[in-house]
Amino acid sequence: MSGLRLQVYPSLLNDWGKYQQGMIEVEDLLDRINRVIIPKTEAQLAGLDFEDALIRYAGGQTVEGYNAEILDEMTHYLPAYATTQQFVEFEHQGIRVYGKADVVGDGRVIDIKTTGHYAEPRYMMSYQNLYLYALRGQCTTMEYLITDFHRVYREVYHISSYNFTDLLHGVEDFARFCEENRSRISDPRIWGN
Repeated sequence: MSGLRLQVYPSLLNDWGKYQQGMIEVEDLLDRINRVIIPKTEAQLAGLDFEDALIRYAGGQTVEGYNAEILDEMTHYLPAYATTQQFVEFEHQGIRVYGKADVVGDGRVIDIKTTGHYAEPRYMMSYQNLYLYALRGQCTTMEYLITDFHRVYREVYHISSYNFTDLLHGVEDFARFCEENRSRISDPRIWGN
């Protein structure tokens, strides 16, 4: 990719959004940019375990320790033929946005989420919606399958009606922040190295 000045992934951009909303401090954001090892919380580990279990369950494997009704309902929303952990990337104004989409298939990109409490529309402004932007020639919807382990929730965003402008401006603002704080960024990977 020519003229690359920065590379970033959606979860880091979501941290940027939290910083802008005053939910995390600048030092926390810089730690995330610098990939300082921050132990995963129990909730994060439970979410990763559930995602893995759901994918295995959808593939016909036996899964223990989870509510079968929740697994069945979520599996119902997954495409019959799909790619999991598909690498996705695009470039915007010299900024490479990349990551792995949980599930891609049937014209949809799907992210699997777990939560302790759900309120809609939780993911309307998630930077993970940029997966749909990156896959706009292949997918027409970005879907979130969410469970609080008692119920299943869905959020669906259609490419024909979703406005990516604010997210793309956020990517640009994040790049400016990084350039302004270059001396405080020690991980060279963000610069494409």
